[in-house]
Amino acid sequence: MRLWGKIPFGAKLIGAFLIIVLLASAISYSLADRAIIQVFEEFSARSNARIAHVLSGALGEYYTRQGGWDKLNLHWLILMSRRMGRPFLLADRSGRVRFSSVAKLKDRQLSPEELARGTQIKVEDRSVGVLLIGPFQPGGSPLEQGFMSSINRAILLAGGLTALLALLLGAGLVRQVTWPLRALARASERIAGGKLDQRVELRREDELGQLGRSFNRMAANLERSERARRQMLADVSHELRTPLMIVQGGLEAFIDGVLAPSNENLSALHAKTLLLSRLVRDLRELALAEAGELSLEQAPLDPAQLLSQAGLAIKSRLTEKGITLELELPARLPKLEADAQRLEQVLLNLLSNAARATPAGGRICLSAQVRQDEVQFSVSDSGPGIAAEELPHIFERFYRGDKSRARSSGGAGLGLAIAQALVLAHGGRIWAESRPGEGATFSFTLPS
Repeated sequence: MRLWGKIPFGAKLIGAFLIIVLLASAISYSLADRAIIQVFEEFSARSNARIAHVLSGALGEYYTRQGGWDKLNLHWLILMSRRMGRPFLLADRSGRVRFSSVAKLKDRQLSPEELARGTQIKVEDRSVGVLLIGPFQPGGSPLEQGFMSSINRAILLAGGLTALLALLLGAGLVRQVTWPLRALARASERIAGGKLDQRVELRREDELGQLGRSFNRMAANLERSERARRQMLADVSHELRTPLMIVQGGLEAFIDGVLAPSNENLSALHAKTLLLSRLVRDLRELALAEAGELSLEQAPLDPAQLLSQAGLAIKSRLTEKGITLELELPARLPKLEADAQRLEQVLLNLLSNAARATPAGGRICLSAQVRQDEVQFSVSDSGPGIAAEELPHIFERFYRGDKSRARSSGGAGLGLAIAQALVLAHGGRIWAESRPGEGATFSFTLPS
């Protein structure tokens, strides 16, 4: 079994194809040979029957003229045998052979079974002899044996040429199958070695082409995930480094006596520790949500009440900026089975983003509506909007469209990523729509 596992896949395919071709050729030869022999024997039997019918009439006339078989004209009989191309023998009614094209059969006494196979020679409805048409040796006459040998040679030659052509076509087919597999194997080894930019080029529309395209998508996803992992490590390091350096610098200043440990200075350091704590908490929450391990305490939920609570939680902040909050709700909304705390977190993340983007005197609209078997929640603002090239990336971790935006004012760039993970954990969808200068709308749906 181990030896079989070491044989190349292409060799196994060719070997299996060769066995199939040989078996098919052997079966075809056997069936063709049997069919030809059967047809030939039936043809010979019909031909012998016609010859025997004609010859028995001539021999009956001969018997009538001569008055018996005692004066047989051997020259005439031999000439008749040569003209027919078949040996025959003539026996009298007692069964003794009076003439035979085969010399060793002359004067032989035929058995009742042999006499029954012959053609009766009758004169005035009286049997006077029996005529048997040859051949009288196994395998037929030399002419028949030569004919069957030539047929068998033709069948073998045709079978050999067919097998050779089938093997050539099979070898080409095997190469068409194994070449893409070898290319996939080489690319897999390179990817395993860390070269995630490897791709395979299979310009075909069959299953192997589909396999190649799936492999390329997998490799692209791996490469993208690796880039995201490295970028996340860099972003996490960056986000943690700055507050840690501030805390470290402040503590060193206290130790060296450069700064006095006043309430103001201690509050500033405490704010940085809170920022670190929030960042670590957000990263943990995001990791749990993306791994599908975030616990959800689902219970019957009133969407209108959820929106009202979220609006009330952020209303004071919006009032300080001079932003108007509008709440648009239909007359009736179906109950939802969801985690109210998690969904309020999603809405507050979206409202916080809208508050940062909306200038003083602007407006934010918080709404809900029924869409078939879903409830759609939307947060719209009157800010400057989001550029089209940024829309595909706004739900990525640590992504901030405004690169100059301060951490203190814009957060770490995890809010939308967490919102997306929480919505997906509820079986919903989330997306953003915007036109520059016309504000932005963030929407998500939940199954009702």
